[in-house]
Amino acid sequence: MTARGTISTVNSPHPTHTATPGTSGADAGDATARYAIGRRKAARNAWYWVVSFGRRGQLHYRRFYDLQHGGSQQALAAALAWRDRELAAVAILTFREFHAQRRSNNTSGVPGVHFLCTTRQPDGAWQAKIKLPDGTKLTKSFSVRKFGNKEAFERAVAARDEMLVLVGDRPYLHDPVAKRLAAQQLRRRRPAPSRPAR
Repeated sequence: MTARGTISTVNSPHPTHTATPGTSGADAGDATARYAIGRRKAARNAWYWVVSFGRRGQLHYRRFYDLQHGGSQQALAAALAWRDRELAAVAILTFREFHAQRRSNNTSGVPGVHFLCTTRQPDGAWQAKIKLPDGTKLTKSFSVRKFGNKEAFERAVAARDEMLVLVGDRPYLHDPVAKRLAAQQLRRRRPAPSRPAR
């Protein structure tokens, strides 16, 4: 069977999937409405919509079969409703939170702070570093010879804290559709402006 189109999903455990005949061009064209939703075939005449996206290292995944929901459009509506509830319930990881996570190869105990030795710094130095959302890399080093090991480390930790402020609380998302949905969620969550008392 020849597919009439493809719809990609995010973090799906399945590599690819195709749209079933009978879906309209409007169904397949709205990228925002179809974020993290795909169309698949389980068996002959057994089609389903699948929701699949990742947040904070956790996969959110569910299938919605046409036969169980009374048709393709009903199954799609159920998939969209479940996806929106899940997206609203899960907090979005921010750039600041991402950079505050300790990596598995970190040995200092503080994210973004590491010890290095060079020919110019034979006694070593503690260095703070971070990568800003625009790609700019910031580093600041503190010599052990100049400050001593303890103070050099403390200065590097303080410098890293200052760098985190520059990162901001923007959502740590790369997919343009995910970014739009996150912005919509943030706008909905903001409290309404209070009316001045009369």
